[in-house]
Amino acid sequence: MNQLQSSRGFESDYLQPAINLFKEMSTNSEFDEFLTLPAYKHL
Repeated sequence: MNQLQSSRGFESDYLQPAINLFKEMSTNSEFDEFLTLPAYKHL
């Protein structure tokens, strides 16, 4: 994710929270029933 951020020169207030959310969701021992639920708190 950091490589994506630096290679494209992409600066956004939304990218880092999205990266953090992806890392959190993909490394949890249990998956959320609906993958969109954890993202709702960021809307």
